[in-house]
Amino acid sequence: MDILSEILNTTHAENKSLVIMGDVNIDRLKLNSDNKIFEEELLSYGITRLPLPDTRITATSKTSIDCICTDIQHGNIDYTIVEAGISDHTGQICSLPTTLENTRRNPSSFNQKFNTENLDCFKSKLVNEDWSCVLKANDAEEAYNEFLTAVTRTLDYACPKKRIRFKHSSKPKLVYDGEVNQLKGEYLKAFYKYEMTRNPSDKDTMVSAKRKYDNKLRHIKLNSTEELINKSSNKSKALWNVINAEKQCKKKQDHLTRLEVNGNIEEDPTRIVNHLNKYFVEIADSTLKESRNQLHNPVIVTPLNSNQNSIITPITLTPTDENEVLKTIATLKPTLQYLLA
Repeated sequence: MDILSEILNTTHAENKSLVIMGDVNIDRLKLNSDNKIFEEELLSYGITRLPLPDTRITATSKTSIDCICTDIQHGNIDYTIVEAGISDHTGQICSLPTTLENTRRNPSSFNQKFNTENLDCFKSKLVNEDWSCVLKANDAEEAYNEFLTAVTRTLDYACPKKRIRFKHSSKPKLVYDGEVNQLKGEYLKAFYKYEMTRNPSDKDTMVSAKRKYDNKLRHIKLNSTEELINKSSNKSKALWNVINAEKQCKKKQDHLTRLEVNGNIEEDPTRIVNHLNKYFVEIADSTLKESRNQLHNPVIVTPLNSNQNSIITPITLTPTDENEVLKTIATLKPTLQYLLA
């Protein structure tokens, strides 16, 4: 009873629909203290024991020591006693009329996922592994088992198993027919012919074949997209998925693959990076030197109008220091109109 109470408390049975089945070795047909304590313990959680007939029949006795206990209303649960003939116990079949939501779940699998990071971890763990148990094995079978155990343990640590859920593709499924292959063949034939002859008439034939082929592909894609949207339960979401997929396909990926260095075209990524680093370092040094020279040389700003009667007087800018700059900054009001780097 203590074990049963602990299980029911742990699972919070009062908040769930439970069905308990099995051999409890407490005869329901006898009105004794064990039967009373068992049923009262179940009733404290709102669970009742169904009135099963004899479930264990021998030459000398008939008892009902197998149980089906539930907190579901008896009218919503069906049970049947089956003469299995496997042992002196009968079988019990319990059925619940439930309605499952027609939820579309993505299939998933539970496996290991490999990438550069966890493979590097796997290699480092293997380097630090103690292989003495393999080297000191008595025979090849034992050595192999020790080796396999060590590698499997390290692999499970570096690349743990994770549940991977496969998402349904939101892109329309394109179905090509024989006409598409025929138009493609005609276009390629015209293209190769124009490449060989460079004849304007062959070019017109190639352009015409290409236009027919593109129109056919566009028509198939349009029909597939329309079918995808019509079959979707959320048409607005399906439409936006198609739009976003088209945007991603048209997004250009500009990557620096080559750079002119000292008049030569360089394609080695390492040399390109080193050249850029050197360039920015030199620019930073020259900028700092120019800034220091300007601080030591006062700049005199004269008015645009050199007329002596002008009320604007020349302004002389003198060098400053860090303390003066910090003091000036401290007097500024905190606004979003300036940014200190």
